[in-house]
Amino acid sequence: SASSPSASSPSASSPSASSILPPRAFFSAARRRIRLCDPADSSADRTRVAEFRAPDYMHLVKPTGSVRSFCSLEVTRRGDVAVCATEQGDVQVFGLGQAAIGAGQVAPTAGETLRSFAAPHNTMGVYVARLFPSERVLLTAGGDMRLCIWSLEDAQTERAAATLSGHCGGVLSADFVQRGRQLISSARDGTVRLWEVPTQQNSATVCLPATAAGTEVAHLAVNHCLLMGAPAPSPLPSDSSQPESVAAPPSLCALAVAENGLLVELDLRQPPTQAARQLHRYDSALNRVASLSQGGLDAGSLPACVCAAAEDGALLWVDRRRPNQWLRQLRVSASPLRQLTSSHYATGDGYVATLPDLFAADDPIFFTGAPPDPVYFCCSETSLFSVSQHENAIRQYHC
Repeated sequence: SASSPSASSPSASSPSASSILPPRAFFSAARRRIRLCDPADSSADRTRVAEFRAPDYMHLVKPTGSVRSFCSLEVTRRGDVAVCATEQGDVQVFGLGQAAIGAGQVAPTAGETLRSFAAPHNTMGVYVARLFPSERVLLTAGGDMRLCIWSLEDAQTERAAATLSGHCGGVLSADFVQRGRQLISSARDGTVRLWEVPTQQNSATVCLPATAAGTEVAHLAVNHCLLMGAPAPSPLPSDSSQPESVAAPPSLCALAVAENGLLVELDLRQPPTQAARQLHRYDSALNRVASLSQGGLDAGSLPACVCAAAEDGALLWVDRRRPNQWLRQLRVSASPLRQLTSSHYATGDGYVATLPDLFAADDPIFFTGAPPDPVYFCCSETSLFSVSQHENAIRQYHC
């Protein structure tokens, strides 16, 4: 684990993203330390704002075969298998070895290629490579506007088990509903779609408002969508004469962020014209969104607090119960934020850090890839795994 920081985080006294320049991070491989420096200081020594020790990785896996430029990472819950998409348009499944999951459990050989999918989206780029909750099926999506479902247990077939078509732009993100019986996806065509996997049909489509600075635009990339949950319907009063069978269906709530800075909440059970509710608008593109437990639950037992990651390096918090006002804005990087979960975020210059607490000025823990390469990460039950774009190695850290 990381040692205590030698100085308090710059975020402690700087809640506004617009009032300061973000500190610039420098990584010393020899000392395994990250130094945050004042970008306004032009001296050769550079005034140190804060310094943190970077945790040492416990395990390093180098996949066999040719070097690839990775652009995503997904890891099983046990931490024994990794799925990586590459910039060349391929998807590869690797073993992470015995050390990744602990003694006494059978695991694939570290670095062994278990499956390889060559250009599943016609060399147009793979933007999504995710394991279904069962971890026996793989979902991929990309620039050819399709979502493809693959069986990982049938090594003989090179054809997708199912293909979902309907988007009119490259598919940028996807999430699972009801353990994979349904999917939601977002794309460059400005829509979020709900899919029925057994029938391969598009059952709902919501189009986000395609405006930029008050002007209509032809295309709007919905960079990320995330399912918040599908709560059970409220029970009927005991004296109700209405039969239980006609109770209203549960809401299916999701979050989405777009390149025009729009953060919206979606109820995919509602008619398309009533499904979207704007939570806020930012003056830079929003790349990722996550729902947090820090702010409690709303009346529907869904997380009330939402965090978004922006292209200008800012983290933004909003309460769904009080839309159109930021709870907190914090510029954490001089580079774009490319990935965000409820616990960590990743920058475009090779750093993964713990997500700051909304209500406390806590000190982050930095996990590094190979700066300045973009880094991608995923968490198993016990570890954090990261892969940088050109390093051709997967690192494991203890969480």
